[in-house]
Amino acid sequence: ATYLLNEKRSDIFLIKTRLQLSAPPIYTPHPDTPHYRSNRLRHDAPRLQGALATLGPGDDVHIRMQLVLEIARTTADPWEAMRHCDEAMRLATQLEFAGVALKAGLCRAQAQAAAGQTQEAARAMRTLVEQMASVQPQDLYVGEAWWIAAQVFDANGDGDESLMALARGAQWVRRVALPQVPDAFRDSFLQRNPANRALLAAADRRLAGPAA
Repeated sequence: ATYLLNEKRSDIFLIKTRLQLSAPPIYTPHPDTPHYRSNRLRHDAPRLQGALATLGPGDDVHIRMQLVLEIARTTADPWEAMRHCDEAMRLATQLEFAGVALKAGLCRAQAQAAAGQTQEAARAMRTLVEQMASVQPQDLYVGEAWWIAAQVFDANGDGDESLMALARGAQWVRRVALPQVPDAFRDSFLQRNPANRALLAAADRRLAGPAA
């Protein structure tokens, strides 16, 4: 698992981009080396809850945090999502996992805005945006993180801050991520990846300003 998540992170990213899928790892706390299995799961897969239920007090807390956050991102209930994000954030803060804490904060702000607490969500997002200058959210695509920020600011009517998030996200996609994508997959990366497509379309439309 360590090899796949660290050494092969870029390869996994390209596969997910080409196939337009989310591929959260489903862990077992007691693997029998060298038996590995990779399953493609839909967002509503109940196995996320099942995998979380198999973890005991002595199992890897990092695994627990990632599963909790995947559940938070897949549930339709924003209040449940916030509870899961709070759990992940508490654990990440205790263990000084800044990237996980940042991801939890972004997901929580998104859920908070969906629950109607837009002012609180926007306030939290301003702090998270400052953190993104020095920390990247772990296991959350950076382009999607900026898209989340833009949506949260929009929900609160903060047009200038939303535009800033869109501009910074589009710049990251085009100047940082795109050069790392092989030529054969660049069109798919820009047009078929849902986060990129939404982020870039909104950024280009709003940065262009009103038509003459």
